[in-house]
Amino acid sequence: LAHDPDVRRQLAAAGQRTAEILRAPITDEEEQDLLRTVQAELVADRVAHRAEDVRRELEPLLGWGPEAFAALFDRLDDRLQVVLLRHAPGHLTESFLKGLLPDDRAAMVRKVLDAPPATPDELATLAEIIDAQGQAALVGGYEADHIVDLLDALPAPEQDTEVTTLESTRPEFVRRNLGALPVESALLRVPEHALEAAWATVSVEDWIAYLRAAPDTIQTRALAACPARLLDVVQEELSMRVAADPGRAAQARRRIVQAALRSV
Repeated sequence: LAHDPDVRRQLAAAGQRTAEILRAPITDEEEQDLLRTVQAELVADRVAHRAEDVRRELEPLLGWGPEAFAALFDRLDDRLQVVLLRHAPGHLTESFLKGLLPDDRAAMVRKVLDAPPATPDELATLAEIIDAQGQAALVGGYEADHIVDLLDALPAPEQDTEVTTLESTRPEFVRRNLGALPVESALLRVPEHALEAAWATVSVEDWIAYLRAAPDTIQTRALAACPARLLDVVQEELSMRVAADPGRAAQARRRIVQAALRSV
C-alpha cells in the first residue's frame, strides 16, 4: 500500500495503530487478526476515496503492491495483459512499466494504446483470474517483500553489493523498486524534503547514533537537512570522542531510511 500515493496519508495513523497492536500482550493469532483488520480498513478507505476511476471488477487490485501485480501480469495471456494495463489502478500500471527497459516500455505502451477496447466478457474473465489466482500472485509479492527485509537486515557495505546482484538476477524488480529499497545509499538519492521529513519523525538520539557511523557523504547531506533548532546540538554530540555503537547505528539507519523513503 505504501506504493500508492493516494493511501500514504492514511499510513501514518495505521502505522501508529499497528505499533500499538504489536506492543500489546496478545497471542500470535490475535495479532494477525488485528493486522489484517488494519490492512482491510486501509483498502476500504482507498476504495471509498479513490482519486481515479477503477472498474468495480478490478477493485481488489487496490490492495495490491507492485510485485503482486507483476506476478499476476506474468500469468495472463497477451490480450489480458493489455486489458490489465489499460484498466488497472494507475499506480500499479506505472510501477509495472517502470520495471521494463525503455524499448520494451515504449513497445508495451504502443501495444496498449493500439489495442481495441476491452469487452465485458474479457473484463469478467480478468476479474475471475484475479479472484482465482490472486493468492498465488500475492505470494509473489510477499517473496519480494522478503527480499526487501533481507536487504534491510544486511550491514550497510553489503547492501549495494546485493542490489548489484539483483540487477543481474531480477532486473525488473530493481527497476520497479530502486527508489524504495531500504539501502543506506538511498539517503544519497532521496530529495532533500525526504531527509527533512526523516528528521521530523525519527528521534534526535537515533540520528546521532546513526551519524556517528555514517559515511561522510551521507553525514554531510543529512546535516544539511537538519532543522536549525537541532543542528548545534547534533554537531556538538558528533564532535565528542564517543565510539559508534554498530548495533544501535544499524537500527537507527533502518528507521531513518524507512522514514525518508516514506516521504518520497
